[in-house]
Amino acid sequence: MPPGAVSGTVWVDADNDGVKDSGEATLSGVMVALLDANGQPAKDMDGNTISAVTTGTDGIYSLGNLY
Repeated sequence: MPPGAVSGTVWVDADNDGVKDSGEATLSGVMVALLDANGQPAKDMDGNTISAVTTGTDGIYSLGNLY
């Protein structure tokens, strides 16, 4: 099975509709962590703890090597 990934963009959802509209600012420097069902850091395909990542200047993040 090839590894998967989770990625996305963090932004200010000014109208609270869950859709990034023009004019809604992206947020840089936000820490994003992937947790398991017990609230602990998830493991990757190799059994290693998946480290939290920080969004870039464009608000984008990506966590990879998932199964």
